[in-house]
Amino acid sequence: MTQFSTNIRLYYTFTRIYVNICSLLFLYFLLIIPNVLLSQLENIGKYQIHSFSKTQYNAGTQNWGIDTLPNGHILFANNSGLLEYDGVYWKIYTLPNNTIVRSLKIAPNGRIYVGGQDELGYFLPDESGSLKYVDIKNKIPNIFLPLEDVWQLQLLDNKLYCRSINRVYVYDEITSAFDIIDPKHTIISVFKINKEMYYSDMSRGIVSLRDTDKILIGSEYFIGKNVLDSYIVSNDTLLFTENSGIFKYNNGKLKPLDPITQSFLIKNKIASIRKLTESSVSIGTLLGGLILLDQNGNITKQLDKKDGLINNTIHSQLYDRDGNLWLGTANGVNKLNLSSNITIIQPENGQDGAYYGVAKYDGKLYLGSTNGLFYTGVNKGQQSDNYGQFDLVSGSEGQVWGLDTIGNELFMGHNNGAYTIRGNKAIKLSNRVGAWMFVKSQNQNEMYVGTYQGIDIYKKQNGSWTFFKKLTGFNESSRIVISINPNEVWVSHPYRGVYRIQHTDEYDVTEIKLYSQEGGLPSLLLNYVFDIKKEVYVSAKRGIYKYNPNLNEFDLDYKMNQFLDSNQNVRRLKYFNGDIWFVAENEVGVIKDYFTSKATKIPYVDLVGKFVGGFEKIQIMDTSYALACSDEKLLLLNLTKQEHHSKPSISINEVRLTTTKDSLLYGGYSTPNNENEQAIPEIKVIPLKYYENALRITFSSLNHLDGAQYSHRLIGRTKDAWSMRNNQTDKEYNNLRHGNYTFQVKSISKNGIESDVSSFQFEILPPWYLTTWSYLIYFLLFVLMMASIVLIPNKKYQKEKQILTTAKEETEEALDKVINEKLQSEIDFKNTELASSTMHLVQKNETITKIRSEIENVKSKVKDPDAKKELKKIISLLSDDERLEDDWENFSYHFDQVHTDFIKRLSQTFSQLTPKDIKLSAYLRMNLTTKDIAPLLNISVRGVEISRYRLRKKINLESETNLNEFMMSF
Repeated sequence: MTQFSTNIRLYYTFTRIYVNICSLLFLYFLLIIPNVLLSQLENIGKYQIHSFSKTQYNAGTQNWGIDTLPNGHILFANNSGLLEYDGVYWKIYTLPNNTIVRSLKIAPNGRIYVGGQDELGYFLPDESGSLKYVDIKNKIPNIFLPLEDVWQLQLLDNKLYCRSINRVYVYDEITSAFDIIDPKHTIISVFKINKEMYYSDMSRGIVSLRDTDKILIGSEYFIGKNVLDSYIVSNDTLLFTENSGIFKYNNGKLKPLDPITQSFLIKNKIASIRKLTESSVSIGTLLGGLILLDQNGNITKQLDKKDGLINNTIHSQLYDRDGNLWLGTANGVNKLNLSSNITIIQPENGQDGAYYGVAKYDGKLYLGSTNGLFYTGVNKGQQSDNYGQFDLVSGSEGQVWGLDTIGNELFMGHNNGAYTIRGNKAIKLSNRVGAWMFVKSQNQNEMYVGTYQGIDIYKKQNGSWTFFKKLTGFNESSRIVISINPNEVWVSHPYRGVYRIQHTDEYDVTEIKLYSQEGGLPSLLLNYVFDIKKEVYVSAKRGIYKYNPNLNEFDLDYKMNQFLDSNQNVRRLKYFNGDIWFVAENEVGVIKDYFTSKATKIPYVDLVGKFVGGFEKIQIMDTSYALACSDEKLLLLNLTKQEHHSKPSISINEVRLTTTKDSLLYGGYSTPNNENEQAIPEIKVIPLKYYENALRITFSSLNHLDGAQYSHRLIGRTKDAWSMRNNQTDKEYNNLRHGNYTFQVKSISKNGIESDVSSFQFEILPPWYLTTWSYLIYFLLFVLMMASIVLIPNKKYQKEKQILTTAKEETEEALDKVINEKLQSEIDFKNTELASSTMHLVQKNETITKIRSEIENVKSKVKDPDAKKELKKIISLLSDDERLEDDWENFSYHFDQVHTDFIKRLSQTFSQLTPKDIKLSAYLRMNLTTKDIAPLLNISVRGVEISRYRLRKKINLESETNLNEFMMSF
C-alpha cells in the first residue's frame, strides 16, 4: 500500500472518531434541548404536500424511479409497471411478464427506457399514439443472461447504462448493440463525474466505465461502502453514500459534511438524491423521510409522515420545471410545491379544525382555532423567526373567535366569553359568554368588546379588567367593530347593516344610526366596516365606500374601486405600513403604496378560497411575512419570495369514439418519424367514418393541482369561439356533421398565464351518398335526367316529326302521285286531245285534200271560165301549205308545254334536223304509228319509214336502240 493510501486511511480513521464523538454530542444535544434542534430543523412553515395513495393511482405501492416527459407528464417506475400521471388521470403500462419496473429513463429521442425483473426495453408510441413496449433484452448474448433486476438506467452520449446486481449493460442507441461490463463484483450504482460515467464497485472503489482499469483517485475509501450518486453543488463534487453520509471530493481528497447532517444520514440511510439548485440538494432516506441541504451541507428542512409525507421511505425524486418536488415512496407518491411562497403552520396536536386568529405576542406565536388557543416559542436573533412545537394554552379549550392586542396585553374572543392571555394560561375576564373581538377605546383603561348580543364595556382597575356595562339599546351580534373618534363606535352586521353608536363618557347611548340606502350604501346586506388610517370605510355588496362626516353619509371611493372589482364583495380590508391588504370573494392581495401615485396591486392567488367564510383574517407580521387563517391550517406567506410562474403545460391525453367499444383514436403520444428521432407533437389528420361522429377528448395540465383552468374550441363548426374557462378536463361532441375539424385546448394557470395551444385534427368522412363518387354519379344522373328531359321529348318529337315528315312525304308523294297522275292524266288527256286534234287535223287534211282533188277534177270538167275562176279560188282557199304551217306552229307550242320543251330541246341538241325530221320526232314521241304519221306528213307509209331511217342516221342512233323509245325518253 502506498504512503498516500496510508495517509488516507489515517485521515479517515480520525475522521470517523471525530464523527462518532460529534454524534454522541449531537444525541446529548437532542436529549437536553430538543426544542432548539427542532427550531433549527424547522424553517418557517411546512411545504404544501399533495399525497397520492395506491388506491388513487390503482397500481403498486412502491415507486422506484421518476422522470418527466416534454409535455409535463410524470412517469413512475412502479411495482405494477410504468405508471403515468398527466395531472388528472393515472395510467399503467405493464411489461410483457407483468414484472416490477425498477428503473426508468427518458431519452432525448423520445424512447422511454425501463428496466425490471429480467426485463429491459423501451416504450414508443405506435400509429395511434399509444405506448407500445419494444424488447431489447434479446440483443444481449445469452451468456450474460438472465439480467436479474435492472436497478438503474443512465444516459450519456447515446449510450444507455443499465445496472443490474453485478453487471453493467451498455446499450448503443445507434448500433443497437450491447457491451457488457462484468467485474465479478457487486455493483452498487452508476453515476457521472465530470462528464464521465463511473460505477461503485464494492471491492475496488469508484471505477470508470470507459476504462475499467481506471479507479478514481482516493476512492479506495469507499471499498465496502455503497456510493449512490454524485452531484456538483456550489462547485463542490459531492459523493453520496447509503450508510456513511456525504463527502466532498477534490482531487483525491475527501471531506465529510456537517456532523449533525452526517449523523442524521447515517442513522436514516440515504435512498435517493436530487439536485434542486446550484446550491441545494434534497435527500430521500430509508427511514427518516426527506431533508433539504444548503450549500454548506446544513439541513434547512426535514419532512416526514407527521408533516404530510405519505411514507418515510423515499425511493426516488424528481424536481420538475414548475418547482415541484415529486417523491416516489414505499407506499405512494408525494408532490411538494417548493416554489410556492406559501408554507403551512399547523399544531400537531391541534386536531382537525379551522383557524380564526393569530398573534405574535411576548416572544410567542399564538394560533386560535376551533379546538382552543395554541402557542409556540419564537427564536430570536436569527434572520427569520422559526416556529417550533405548539402547545395548548390552558383554559382555552373550545372555539376561539379572535385575538387582539391592546397596549401590551393579548385578548382572546372565545365562545365562553372574553379572556386575557398570560403566558400559557387563558384568564376569563367575566362570566359573560360569547365574545368576538376587542377594540381600544379613547381611554387606555377602557375597551369595547363585541359580543353575541351587542357591545360590552370593560375597564381596567388595579391591573385587572372587569366588566363595566353593556351599551343599551343595541343588541345585534357585534363581530365587526371599530372605534375612531371619542364616544363613538361603529358596528357592521353582514345582514343587518352598518351602525354608528354614539355615547357619553359614561357609555350612556345617545344615538344609534343605521346606514343603508338612505346613508349612501347600496343595501343592508354584506356590509363590512374597517378603519383605514382613522377613516371609516365600508365594503358593500358592490364597491367600496368611504364615510363623509360633513354629509353624514357614505360616498363611493373611486380610487379604491379602481383596484378592486366592484362585482365581488370584499370581506376584509387591512392597513399596514402604507399598504392596504384585501380579501374578496375571488381575489386576495395587497395594494402597495396605496396613498401614493405608485400604487400597484399584487395578487396572491394561492390564498383564494382558503379563508373561513365570514372570518377572513390576515395578520401582517412584518415586511417579510404574513399569516392567513384558513379552514384547515395557518398559511405563512413569504412576502420576499418571488413565486415561480412558468408557462403551464397542456396535453391532449386521449381521444375516443363514444359510438363503438374499441374506440381509441389517439393515445396521447406522437409517432416518431423513425426510432432515433423524437416526434414533433403534431398529430396527423385522422379520418373517421360518417357514423363515427361522437367523440370524447380528455386533456390535462400538470398545473391541475394548483388550480389550472381550461378553454377549448372546435374549429370547423359554425361557432368556433373559445369556451369559458372551467375546471372540466374532458369534452364530448355528438352528431358532428361531416367535414374537417380541429380541436384546440389551452390551460390557464391560477396566475392567469396561458399555455400553448394543443391541437387534434380529424375528418369525418361523408356518407357514401355524399362522397365525391356519389356526387359524380349524381351529376351523371342529373345530366342523364336533363338529357332525358331534353332528348326523350326531342326523340319523341323527332320520331313524331319523322312520322309527320314521312306522312307528309307520303302525303306529298301521294299528292305528287295524285298530281302526277292528274298531270299524267292531263298530259294523257292533252296527248289524247293532241292526238285527237292531230287525227282530226289529218282527217281534215285528208278531207280537204279530197275536196281539193274533187274540185280540181270538177275544174277540169268545167268549161265556164268564170266557174273555173271560182273553182280556182276555192282551190286556193283549200291550199294547205300555210294552213298546215299555222297548225304546226300551234301544235309545236302546245306539244312543248306537254312534253317539257321536247321540240326545243331536240332542235338545240340535233341542229342538223329538218323541220320534217322534227315533226317526225314529235309524232314518234306521241307514240304514233307509221300509218298515223304518213297522213300528217303528207307522205306515204314507205316515205315515213325512209324518213325514220334518215332520222336515225342524223341522230347517230345505234341499230339496237328503238327510235320510238329514244324519242319517248328524250
